[in-house]
Amino acid sequence: MKDFFAASDEPNKRWGEKHARDIINPITIESMKTVTMTRKKSMAAALFAVLFGASPLVAAVQLAGLFNDHMVLQREMKVPVWATASPGEKVIVSFAGQTVSTRACPDGKWMVRLQSMKAAEEPRTMTVSGVNSVEVKDVLVGEIWICSGQSNMELTPPRGLVDPEPEIAAAHWPRIRMNLVEKVVAEKPLSDLKGSWAECKPEMMRRFSAAAYFFGREIHQKVGVPVGLIGAYYGGSNGQSWMRREVFESDPDLKNYLAQLLPPGTNAPVPLQPSSGGGPTSRYRPANFYNGMIAPIIPFAIRGVIWYQGEANTANARDAGLYAKLFSTMIQDWRTQWGLGDFPFIFVQLPTSEPNYPDPTDSAWARVRESQQKALAVMNTAMVVTIDLGEGVVVYAHNKRTSACAWLRRY
Repeated sequence: MKDFFAASDEPNKRWGEKHARDIINPITIESMKTVTMTRKKSMAAALFAVLFGASPLVAAVQLAGLFNDHMVLQREMKVPVWATASPGEKVIVSFAGQTVSTRACPDGKWMVRLQSMKAAEEPRTMTVSGVNSVEVKDVLVGEIWICSGQSNMELTPPRGLVDPEPEIAAAHWPRIRMNLVEKVVAEKPLSDLKGSWAECKPEMMRRFSAAAYFFGREIHQKVGVPVGLIGAYYGGSNGQSWMRREVFESDPDLKNYLAQLLPPGTNAPVPLQPSSGGGPTSRYRPANFYNGMIAPIIPFAIRGVIWYQGEANTANARDAGLYAKLFSTMIQDWRTQWGLGDFPFIFVQLPTSEPNYPDPTDSAWARVRESQQKALAVMNTAMVVTIDLGEGVVVYAHNKRTSACAWLRRY
């Protein structure tokens, strides 16, 4: 009994049911009552539960939603890997010749960091071991980009291109991987998300962001490394829905946006389907999309962000003018939360949706464009101008390939 209850750091050590019965059977219920509240009693109770039908106390290792087959890891920087397990459980992560280990915290959460790796097109397997073993297969190493914003980022090729079918049919890029994050909102930051990685094939490219696809393809062709694109976007979303609530609370200029938090919701960290109305599910509610679709990605190692948003902040001239502060603050806060320094943040300036005026005229759209230009004062940002692409008065520009090429030049 002493050897069985002794602490052990041996990885992957398991006790089969037969061996457990050999130990438990001599122990009567009465003798178990005499055991003091120590680690010995806890482990005996866990075995008793497994054998006699009570709820087990041991939780299997479960990786975060970003870590699944066909994924891409960021090259040339440390790569966090995280998940959950039983409190105190030893977890071992092995990948590309590296092996790192840690123990789960009292709340069951754990994280390790893989050392910097070179780009690799050869598919490899990541193994995570605790009381169970999980394999993540077909893992590449290359460039990871977050693709976020509203409808112009969300537009898929059937809606975002003039002649989409030839582009869709040609979209066979096995070293480009896409992860389309589930569209949810939350009143508190979520710890995980739903999404899965897939190779870039016509059926996947058809339902992914057209702008993001062309950007990823250009990087893959010009830089020559695998590319991972994480699509976290929602049509009609405003800028404030993508920023942390704490930022609004601490900034006098932005604090008025919190009036949009009424009526109060449940304040529960649960995912909800976005709606165009008010209340806790609103796509306009400050922090809603940050909580549901960005917070669960952090601190996944990334190269940078491409951003296509601003149309939903043209409701009135005041808010449009405040967008300069809102947008710049959001960029800086995302960088702070990720802890990766001033990573590239490349965005598209608004197109025009208004008629040609004979004289210079103030408008909310013009103010947002001016606000976006002011955001260039933030270090390591770049802006793509599309107002001169020749599509005229249009909100949803169809020349997404040209925009993506311009993004790459900024990168």
